[in-house]
Amino acid sequence: MGVVRLVLSVVLAGFVTLTIRVLTEQSYGEFLEAATANAATGLLLLDLIICLGLASAWIRQDARGHGIAAWPFIMLSAAFGAAGPLLYLIRRPRTPAPPQGGHLPKALLMSALALFTAATLYALERHGYIAVLLYASANPATQLLFVDLAICLVLISVWMVRDARSRGASVVPFLPLVLFFGSVGTLLYLVTRDTGRRRQRFVALASMGLGGFALTLGTGHADLRTEAVRNPSRDSERRGRELVERLAERHGLAAWKRHRTMEVLARDSWPGGGPWWPEAKQRFRTQALLGTFTSRAELLDGRGRGELWGLQAWAPYKRKAAETVPVFLSKPDRAITFYLPTLQYFNELPFRLRSAPIVRYAGEARHRGRSYHRAFVTWGGPEPRPEHDQYVLWIDEATGLLGMVRYTLRDGLAFLPPVQARLIRSVMLGTIHYDDYRDVGGVMMPFTHTVVLPPPELTRYPLSEHFFHRLEIDEVRFDTVPRETLLPDAALGDVGDRKPEPTPPAD
Repeated sequence: MGVVRLVLSVVLAGFVTLTIRVLTEQSYGEFLEAATANAATGLLLLDLIICLGLASAWIRQDARGHGIAAWPFIMLSAAFGAAGPLLYLIRRPRTPAPPQGGHLPKALLMSALALFTAATLYALERHGYIAVLLYASANPATQLLFVDLAICLVLISVWMVRDARSRGASVVPFLPLVLFFGSVGTLLYLVTRDTGRRRQRFVALASMGLGGFALTLGTGHADLRTEAVRNPSRDSERRGRELVERLAERHGLAAWKRHRTMEVLARDSWPGGGPWWPEAKQRFRTQALLGTFTSRAELLDGRGRGELWGLQAWAPYKRKAAETVPVFLSKPDRAITFYLPTLQYFNELPFRLRSAPIVRYAGEARHRGRSYHRAFVTWGGPEPRPEHDQYVLWIDEATGLLGMVRYTLRDGLAFLPPVQARLIRSVMLGTIHYDDYRDVGGVMMPFTHTVVLPPPELTRYPLSEHFFHRLEIDEVRFDTVPRETLLPDAALGDVGDRKPEPTPPAD
């Protein structure tokens, strides 16, 4: 066996192994569902379909010259992607095939180029280039899709180089387009391959300039508007308000209003290391003044055991284990000023979001066999704004409880260098999954909060094994802490639900 066939055989074996593993965990239908979950993954699927179509056309023509039946390999390509072209190349004789003539119609190639370019611009405008790459690795199904596409693009790029050499044509300017935009580069090469070397190179270089512009699309702040929010019906606001009010009532709004403080005993796990806590798995007790951003956390284990972290009127303070009086900090501490309010806010989310001025109906959706009504919530205006977060609430139709929340994380940008903030602000978002609801003092409390980065439709299961971080609550109690205890400096008082003035965005 030659070196080329050996390499192809190894790649085929690896690809088949990955395919079997993914299709064992997920059905073919679930794979297609993940591949069409949004514009980003749909773009990868469309790219793969175009690549396989071009590969099948080449197989058909080449097999004719070698006297080989092409249809088994084409059928295999349709069912299992890159396995078809790889197996054909292994089976194919090493001798050149007699020229058969005939090419794909230029009108068909130009139509495919226009369609795929439009789909690329649409996906980049909606998600941004970084998000497309992140969604490509979100779960086993999208990982298989990405690997399948990568193999096909490499095979087609090798064919492009060989074809260009035989024609004395230029291929180098098209390869960066293939690398960054997939089939755009391949289709553009095929459309221009007979136009002359100089004109072909000019078109490719001009397209690279437009490609640079395309990379800037979707680099604004993350935007969670669904189609129902972007194109709202006349009763969108009313339906959204009704959903949010019913959600709050189902979670125990009347009881929540009667309570004043909340105490939570919990464990927070960060597989990659806790950016806020001293430990990657931190046990702590929080006490919060409901409806405000006033709270404190006592660390119960690890290196910080016995420490008390607190926030009053957005002024952070700490108390060491051996101390009796908390000390207000002169410098910002983001573990306190960012994470403590975040923990409190997501515990009280069904009630706190009622006061948001912008609420829209965001459409219905199904996820893992369950139906959801969705509501979009934000401030200032529906469009993304650097100073305001967006939320999409997934309300379980069967239970009326909050199942998931897709949210942006604008405040997190303030802790990043300006250049880094500009690069990743389009992907500063996450999804929190609420589970294990229990009635505590008339309030429905989720005792498990699992945070992942992908949207619900691309989330990898089981959540207990695949998460960004996971909060597991052991105990919730109301009104066990006097209000005065949470206000160590009486002069500062309490600012309620008011947030500090936003800092200028990093632009």
